[in-house]
Amino acid sequence: MGTRGAHGFRVRGEDKVAYNDKDSYPDCLGEEVIRFIQQIGSVKRLRSIARRMDLVDEDDAPTFGYLGIVGRLIALVVKWRRHATGWHYLSLEYSRSLDWYRRVGCIPGNAEFLLDGLFCEWAYIINVDSETLEIYATTNSDNTPQGRYCTIHPEPDMDGEVRRGVSLLFEVPLSIVIGMSDVNTDRLVSLLTELPESGIPHERCNQLMLDTHHQE
Repeated sequence: MGTRGAHGFRVRGEDKVAYNDKDSYPDCLGEEVIRFIQQIGSVKRLRSIARRMDLVDEDDAPTFGYLGIVGRLIALVVKWRRHATGWHYLSLEYSRSLDWYRRVGCIPGNAEFLLDGLFCEWAYIINVDSETLEIYATTNSDNTPQGRYCTIHPEPDMDGEVRRGVSLLFEVPLSIVIGMSDVNTDRLVSLLTELPESGIPHERCNQLMLDTHHQE
């Protein structure tokens, strides 16, 4: 499904965020991010990964050093050399997962997409500064925008319209995400899927998630 979104890290006040062109719903990209957090297994390791992750321009050609890493991972560098023009192709062709970016050591920088609350439908930010997983969704007229991105206004588009950034729906401590059972992980994903239509203020969502977590 062509649901656009973003995922990545916030570390030392900087967004290291990649664009995702499809399947950005909570039960696809959202669950993938949650499973990545659980796979890493500690806030300390997540912080280390985020700090070491290099931001790259998706239109730039990857260095041969990075190509060597990619080659060892997927053994398809020849195909990239023949057809690609930059990081954007490389990330789309092989993988867009945070685990792949972790292995390569860099992430295409697309943080500006978070400022387009109309076309960025979902975003998942591992904020190692606040030690929380932040979930954002498209800004619409039915909900009061929340979070830092909806207060940042990019330049007007060709029609002179200025759109708000994505709105914060929900945030949960990384320590809770790491310790979740499979059952509660499924509950979280279901909750996130329902949030845009539920009208539940994001302040109450945190308590709802904590209650769900302690139902074990």
